[in-house]
Amino acid sequence: MLLCIVFRLWSVVGTEPRTGKSAIILGLMELLSRNIERVAFFRPLIDVSPGEFEIDNTINLIKHHYHLDYDYEEMYAYTVTEASQLIALGKHEELHEKILEKYNNLAAKSDFVLCEGVELEGAAASFDFDMNVEIGNNLGAPFLLVAGGQGKTVEEIVRAVKVYYEALAERSCDIAGTIVNRAAPEAVESICTRLETDRIVGEWPVYVVPDDESLGNPSVGEIARLLNAEILYGEENLTRHVRGFTIAAMQLRNLLGRIEYGSLIISAGDRSDVVLACLAAVESSTMPNISGIMLTGGLVPESPVQRVIEGFQNSIPIIAVNENTFEAAIRVDNIHATITPDNTRKINQALAVFERNIDMDTLSEKIIQTKSTIVTPKMFESQLLQRAKADKQHIVLPEGETDRILRAAEILTRREVV
Repeated sequence: MLLCIVFRLWSVVGTEPRTGKSAIILGLMELLSRNIERVAFFRPLIDVSPGEFEIDNTINLIKHHYHLDYDYEEMYAYTVTEASQLIALGKHEELHEKILEKYNNLAAKSDFVLCEGVELEGAAASFDFDMNVEIGNNLGAPFLLVAGGQGKTVEEIVRAVKVYYEALAERSCDIAGTIVNRAAPEAVESICTRLETDRIVGEWPVYVVPDDESLGNPSVGEIARLLNAEILYGEENLTRHVRGFTIAAMQLRNLLGRIEYGSLIISAGDRSDVVLACLAAVESSTMPNISGIMLTGGLVPESPVQRVIEGFQNSIPIIAVNENTFEAAIRVDNIHATITPDNTRKINQALAVFERNIDMDTLSEKIIQTKSTIVTPKMFESQLLQRAKADKQHIVLPEGETDRILRAAEILTRREVV
């Protein structure tokens, strides 16, 4: 007897890097968790540096926020580096077999698996599209497309979605819907109308989520972590969002006029006058509230100044880095915001934005009530192999002359599992 187990699965892929996909993943997990008992999260490939104890932020976020009872190692198959090495060696079969094995192990413990694709920048962009498509099709997963809308016109967004839809259609991919994320608020209605009236998205649902500045801004804690900064004061306020930065390379009378709400003040560590002036500005009802202070050059305030700082209640974060002011400013400017497990403020905001702009009932019905019956050759082989290894015996197969049956039987025989 041949058993074919079909697990409910969606694959979320972005049209490009930095579409704000982690916020969409959060919203989808929230929706799924309300309706399904055991929801798992899986990333076939993660873009981290192997051997450096770096972990994938999205897996870490979803695992901790939703208290998923899976080991971190169960929730991904390979790093991008490992996958690239296997492909370079011509080991495509090994790559996809391991991904499918990891997915099947996770799916066996779950009622639904939400899968996220990988998006890379630069020359690797074509690699991630091909890999996402091949992996998604092998898993039999419908694709939910997340398109980036930040800084783009309506025409640019529509064109990008159309190109991606056509590429997926050429690969015989199942498409479950589209979410345009981080669009200009004033363009939301126009984007939706164009995608629907031009019949680009077909019968599948399309949603447009406006850009939310707070989700795109890094927190002081993120900046401190990425710059390996020492946290001197205000550790309890590291989740404050940084909207921009101001370099304090001027006299106080000029600096105070340039302080803006949510800014990070970057100053040489020996400018105690800047530190004290900024702390006083925070306490002032007539000055904009800054997010924090970064001291550069490996210098920190001396003891008399430290005593004054300690007298301020609920201090803003003050962090210190070894780089000089110019280098530190460049690094801060290159930081892209993420949503971390400890930033409940940003998590709650992401969920609120998702719920305000997504028809939760319609999407819930689409996800939960629709079961995929796709069984790809790779899925078929994997399921057959696992059962045969568990209990070696003769297996009588229906459709004994079809290609997929013959191919699977050959693999079983070659691997001596029957």
